[in-house]
Amino acid sequence: GQLMTQSDLDLLRSDIGKGRLKSWEAVHARYNELWEKYPLDKQKHAFATLAGLHGEESLTRAHWNKALKRAVTIQEFISDQVYLSRQKDYTNRFRMATFRNSEEMTAALGTIDENSFIIQVRDETEELRKVVEKISGR
Repeated sequence: GQLMTQSDLDLLRSDIGKGRLKSWEAVHARYNELWEKYPLDKQKHAFATLAGLHGEESLTRAHWNKALKRAVTIQEFISDQVYLSRQKDYTNRFRMATFRNSEEMTAALGTIDENSFIIQVRDETEELRKVVEKISGR
């Protein structure tokens, strides 16, 4: 189930077929070699995908900055949707029916502003915003 480029897969299959890799140990050694280069392959794929989304083979600084701004916009949307989704837990009458009153519900669940998942997503959003500002300022 290891992911690899088509050319690496073709070479692996060819080397097995031609007897260059004659044992499971040799095949697994090749897999280990391929695993070592996997992080770079992922980066190349991400870059090619992003360039393709822009209809280009390469990216200019303007493309890159536009993509970074779009990433922040998407993350902000996700953060907002997380809040709205969790807000239902605090306003849904069926959920509220499991508590005697709102004070008991607050004691059990806390307030929406204390929700750890909402806080985590907001913190991640702010961190992304800071990183993009730093990168864009270069």
